[in-house]
Amino acid sequence: MKDNLNYIDKFYRDNLEGYTEEPEADAWGKMKWLIFWLRYKWVFAFGVGLFLLTSMFIAFNASYDTIENTGLADNYAGKSEILIASAAGPNTSVYSKEIASQATANNNVIRLGNETDKLSTKSPGGLWVAEIAHKTHSAGQAPIEESIVQKDVVFEESYLINVLSSNDINYRLSVLPDSLLMGANRRTDILPPGAKSTWFSLNFYGGPAYCISSLSGNKPEYIDLRNDNETNSTAFSLGGDLRFHYKSFVVATGLGYSVYNQKRHYKKSYQEYSPEDSYYKYDTTWVWVYDPPDFGRPIISGIDSSWTDVYKTVVIDNSGFNRLEYFEIPLTLGYRFDKNLFSVEINAGGSVGFFVYSDFKAPSFSDYEEIDNVGQINKAMFNVIANASVFYHLNNKTSVFVSPYYKGNMNSIFRDSYPVNQKFKTFGLNFGVNFRF
Repeated sequence: MKDNLNYIDKFYRDNLEGYTEEPEADAWGKMKWLIFWLRYKWVFAFGVGLFLLTSMFIAFNASYDTIENTGLADNYAGKSEILIASAAGPNTSVYSKEIASQATANNNVIRLGNETDKLSTKSPGGLWVAEIAHKTHSAGQAPIEESIVQKDVVFEESYLINVLSSNDINYRLSVLPDSLLMGANRRTDILPPGAKSTWFSLNFYGGPAYCISSLSGNKPEYIDLRNDNETNSTAFSLGGDLRFHYKSFVVATGLGYSVYNQKRHYKKSYQEYSPEDSYYKYDTTWVWVYDPPDFGRPIISGIDSSWTDVYKTVVIDNSGFNRLEYFEIPLTLGYRFDKNLFSVEINAGGSVGFFVYSDFKAPSFSDYEEIDNVGQINKAMFNVIANASVFYHLNNKTSVFVSPYYKGNMNSIFRDSYPVNQKFKTFGLNFGVNFRF
């Protein structure tokens, strides 16, 4: 047994020589994603951690706003006070019962009759002061001094406005019509609370895209061959933006992941000689011999054989997808329009992309029937981008949006040494969520 170990190499060589194993169809795809994960796993870990922290921060603020806003209406209802719109403006209100009780307690005298009708309607709460004075006189109560009542009205109006502005009023109460809390004093033409003071926000998005390829070069025959056998295809994009706000202007940058896809339809077939399937064809000559009383029997008189060649059809299918992947850093300038719960934003700018992965095949320039991998891919890609976004505000901090966009390559996906220029135009639709800070 010990001596047999000296022949272990020969044993494996004799049994495994010529052995081949076909890899799985998606073996290279699995290796690509494994390498991609090993290279960028810390980036994904950082992104997931940032997302979780942001979600916890938003959830905490949302729960806090809900508790505060729920108790606000109860506090106002418990005081049994009526909000009355005064002549000072559409957003000014007073506590009528509290003012009347305070004015009555002062025990001051007011001149009634014609002078009551002369109360100034231009001063804040002037009409309301006249109304209180008439009611007080008709009820037999002590008259109220006009100047004191007006002074109290102005004080209470300012007090109420300060109270309302200092409370975190529910987002929809300030912009939606038919708000019972705000009554006749609500405004539907103002920006949502906190929108004017927003300095920056975050967008997270993703969505489908459609890539349109354009080819150019000094070989028309080659360009026509590719145009006939390659078609446009769908792709996708995802990423996040950090957005800086100044009044209605928005400057955005971030990190995106873009995929460019293209279908290819290259298939050829040919006949290949197969010696293992070829065979001899025999042509046998038989002679029947009759020997009465027995019946005749066949006797072989000659055999003629010929070699028959067998060919099998070999199909080489190089159909599939040409695929390019880039990390992109955009920089855009936009303008924002706000209306109630909706905002519309228009942005334009550019982006630079950094090559990540390619699986790109095209016909060889020396033999058009040969399909080769194209390795001369540009490491950097420059693009122009434009988009329009429609935001729907869920609350003071969070919005959802839909954003159609256009992106066009400014340079070819191939290096300058490659004799063909190819660019992509991408039309896409992103869906996402926005967090304001």
